[in-house]
Amino acid sequence: MTHKNSALDDLDLMLVKELGADARQSSRRIAKKLGLTPPTIQRRLERLINEDILAVVAMPAPAVLGFNTRVIFRIRVAAGKSATVVEHLKPCPDILNIILTAGRYDIMAFGLFRSLEEQISFMDRELGRVPYLVGVDPLTQVTPFVKDSWIYLQPRARTKEGSPHHRLDDMDLKLIGELELRPRDSIVNLAKRLEMNRKATSARLRTLLDANIIKVVSVANPSYFGYGVQTGIFLRANFGKIRSVANALAADNRVLHVAILAGKFNIYAWTIFRDLADMYSFTTEGLGAIPGIAEFETMILVRAAKHSYGLVSTR
Repeated sequence: MTHKNSALDDLDLMLVKELGADARQSSRRIAKKLGLTPPTIQRRLERLINEDILAVVAMPAPAVLGFNTRVIFRIRVAAGKSATVVEHLKPCPDILNIILTAGRYDIMAFGLFRSLEEQISFMDRELGRVPYLVGVDPLTQVTPFVKDSWIYLQPRARTKEGSPHHRLDDMDLKLIGELELRPRDSIVNLAKRLEMNRKATSARLRTLLDANIIKVVSVANPSYFGYGVQTGIFLRANFGKIRSVANALAADNRVLHVAILAGKFNIYAWTIFRDLADMYSFTTEGLGAIPGIAEFETMILVRAAKHSYGLVSTR
């Protein structure tokens, strides 16, 4: 995705660091740590969010909510029709992310479904109505993420997703929905919207967070921090080497996400680079040093057309 030129000062960087450590901590708490006033912190945070430098999002664990099938759709469209196809895909709640790409494919879309049957129904019902499609290559994720890190500025240990056996009641779902819409909302405001007392709301939220049923994280836009190129790399590893190749990719700090797939390619990696030279070095020397890679294909990520993490509030 394109490189941004924006001067971030020390306060911006400290704020990004604080939210990377705890995205739900209040402006008052951050202000106390940094020796500033809460309004100063709030204004700066609003600027970072409004300028797309930083986002704070609530990410529910899909399996807990019954979503067991993740699919990457690689889409080719008729020349000059990418924008039209994107506008048809954006309203679909099953499609969480849409990215315009450069390479063999024009669009990459990430879908989430309750089952393979639901995925097939989507392809027949929804994709069948989208004009100007030339080809669609679906790749299904078959295991949890080998690596799923939004924190590239402050690497941290990967947390497991919540157990699909955890039982959620209606109030849990309402709380998750509220967090999807307002991830940094205070306990006081959440309690008012849920019509619960603050103590019960706080305890319920803590249970959801501790069980990794939902996580609230800050996502810094890589292009503002010196990473001018993002790519999606699809790899075919030799049989018997899939897990070792995935683990080797996950160990590289330039790789944010690694998933094992079913389809023509069996591994997907989302990567960030300083520039095209850095990308070239990774795809030649870096991948060349990993035993077991039979072939790979790179898609340069140009622009995000849709980013959604909502599994309750949007359905």
